[in-house]
Amino acid sequence: MVGGILLIPFYVYLEKVLLNVKDNVRGITTAVAIFTNACVAGVGVPPDPRNIAVFQAFHAFVSIGGFLGSSILIVFYSIMMHRSSKPIKSQGPIFKKYLVFFGIFIGVLLTIFLITRYNMLEWIVGALIVFWVLITAIQGISFKFSKTHGIYYKKSQNPEAMQLFKDQIQILDHLEISSE
Repeated sequence: MVGGILLIPFYVYLEKVLLNVKDNVRGITTAVAIFTNACVAGVGVPPDPRNIAVFQAFHAFVSIGGFLGSSILIVFYSIMMHRSSKPIKSQGPIFKKYLVFFGIFIGVLLTIFLITRYNMLEWIVGALIVFWVLITAIQGISFKFSKTHGIYYKKSQNPEAMQLFKDQIQILDHLEISSE
């Protein structure tokens, strides 16, 4: 349940950093991501012994919604990452190509699973979904983001620029300038 709930802000954040994608496509994909992650959270709802048939139907619905939705969303987000990596470098973070291919690979494995119904593939796809989310989150954290346009660097890429920026912030703090 906690994982599904925590994935909602992750996908909302991911939607905001993907540039060069139509707003309506990003919005629809994010709305589907919220529904899918609500399904993932719903998998953890404990059963009611008095209404076991209703619980089984609910659990089947949220399980299928969470599993299929997550797999399909990863493919869509991977395509959006690919499109987002084409703009000028100063417009936002550029996601690695391996992340795009990894997401599409998950979609291929999902298709094979849906055709064969081989249980081991279900577990493999589930594990790959978790790895994709973790790798994407780590890559997002490794970049420093701000609300202004500019080139995005990893902290390790340019320590001198980072030190200059910190020095400038300290100078501004000591000037005691009011908002006016």
